[in-house]
Amino acid sequence: LRRPARNRLVDLAHVEMRGLRHPQRLGKPGEHPGDADLVRHLGQLPRADIAQALLDARDPETGEALSWEALLDEGKTLFAAGFETTATALAWTLHLLSQHPAIAAAWHAEVDRVLGERAPQWEDIARLELTGRIFSESMRLYPPVYNLGRVCREEDVLGGFRIRRGETLLLSVFGAHRTPEYWPQPEQFDPDR
Repeated sequence: LRRPARNRLVDLAHVEMRGLRHPQRLGKPGEHPGDADLVRHLGQLPRADIAQALLDARDPETGEALSWEALLDEGKTLFAAGFETTATALAWTLHLLSQHPAIAAAWHAEVDRVLGERAPQWEDIARLELTGRIFSESMRLYPPVYNLGRVCREEDVLGGFRIRRGETLLLSVFGAHRTPEYWPQPEQFDPDR
């Protein structure tokens, strides 16, 4: 891929990440001994930063902020689930584009038409339709989160197997995305699905 286009793809992923701010229940920073330096540092970050959004977030029912433990949990989740999954999705998307030059050329044309030489903005996402389809198809083939664990809330039977309340089921996203019943030619990269 041409370097400016590759950089814009990374910019688009960052724009999408900035749009995913959904802070949940938050307690007061500074409750944990020795955290003063970290809280002071987080308080100095720009308002658009996700860390500041977490520090500022309030429970709509109680008005309370996140607890120190909740802030740490959110930070770990953002690091593991936010950055690693984004990097994985970008890597596979770039790999697939490198293997499909016609799709890559159409993508370059769309990015050039919509963005020109400027960096993407949140409002551009809807106008980058092929880009969205490329990301969706890439993540179908190579999902950054390839399985999900779910705890059963009540006893049930699934496919003839008894599942007890409290048992954990492991669902294969990778397998579901490659099931021929739902995806004709499931191994093929086809953003026009």
